[in-house]
Amino acid sequence: MCAFLLLTLYFIKTTEGNSESNPPIHMGNYVCRYFYNLGKCIHEKKDFEFDVPDSIEFIKNLPKKIGYKQDFDSIRNEMVAGQIDDQWFIHGQPNDYGAFEMKDVKTEKFWLALKPLAHKIMDEAFIASNIVKTIDSPIIHFRCADVPFSKHPGYLFQKYTFFKDALAEITKRTKKYDKITMSYCNTHRSGQTEKESCDIYANSITKYIESLGYKVEVQCNEYVDDFAMMFYAPAVISTGSSFSFMAGFFGKGVFISGGHQFYESPEQNKYLNDIGDWLFKDYNVSHSSVADYTDTGSVIKMLSEE
Repeated sequence: MCAFLLLTLYFIKTTEGNSESNPPIHMGNYVCRYFYNLGKCIHEKKDFEFDVPDSIEFIKNLPKKIGYKQDFDSIRNEMVAGQIDDQWFIHGQPNDYGAFEMKDVKTEKFWLALKPLAHKIMDEAFIASNIVKTIDSPIIHFRCADVPFSKHPGYLFQKYTFFKDALAEITKRTKKYDKITMSYCNTHRSGQTEKESCDIYANSITKYIESLGYKVEVQCNEYVDDFAMMFYAPAVISTGSSFSFMAGFFGKGVFISGGHQFYESPEQNKYLNDIGDWLFKDYNVSHSSVADYTDTGSVIKMLSEE
């Protein structure tokens, strides 16, 4: 049996408010850990057991135990065909909480193999929690609070043409929408300067998208509601985060993301070209090109370049 204990001090905390900025659990990382370890158990043909807290909506309705069954053979076979082996879990993608990051092509193959099962489990957990959402417009999840100021390699800004081209792709795959919801909260591990800078960036992106002919509604809701909204949305545009990846990639609609670029050298990032068309690869702004993210005027000028 594969049994995994929750790192309580890191993933669960006591808070007064439960917005996306200040959740009682790091939702994206937790869900990533859950399904990564489920996939690992399936690869090893073992039963799965995970420490699921009973106090958090949606999370509490994820199965604590899942026995290996013959139906999982096709998932395992797809992993094997994608060259997912024991060494990949040890060396290629060893960190379960960060496994949403496309550090190699095999990571995408791993998640694609799990996608139908993960979608089913998440949908059933939302239904059991009575958190099913009816969403009639695409959602942009704009991650800005502690990042990009910390210059974490996995969290990058994209040029504004990313949003234009992503919306055009959504129109092609679904239909033309008049309204866009921007999911944006700015207080996660951030100080006053970061909050103010993020507000300037969010306002700038909003004005840009409005210039394309869309109405934009900015929201910061309860963390589980924002997560469910992205899962059930007709389309999700992500600037790169575990929160939006786990909800959008496994959700019901079109998923498009920037980010996931870990190297400064274009040569080192060539492997990204082999990842599917959900990942828009040519819009990221590298941290090395930004001297100071609080210099919003200079950064916005760079982001606005065609």
